[in-house]
Amino acid sequence: MIRFARLDRPDESVPLGERGELCISGPNVMKGYWRSPAAHCAGVRRARLPATGDVGSMDAHGYIYIVDRTKDMLLCSGYNVYPRTIEEAIYTHPDVPRRA
Repeated sequence: MIRFARLDRPDESVPLGERGELCISGPNVMKGYWRSPAAHCAGVRRARLPATGDVGSMDAHGYIYIVDRTKDMLLCSGYNVYPRTIEEAIYTHPDVPRRA
């Protein structure tokens, strides 16, 4: 199941084509945050489905576009990682088109 939650009122969904926080559930989605049930409960309670932290929209054909993050820093194995750092690494791969 997929829904896009309003950023200012996470209990509400946005209409098709509008930007919101991507919330998903399914057998291939994580069951929760490791050793942090409070974080999992907050994310699920906030949007009724596990919230990814990704901001995006879905078009009429079902294509999903990720355009932003709700947070400007990710915590990965105890390290602060900024999305810009990840994006810069991705753009070094020869099969990834260069930004204009």
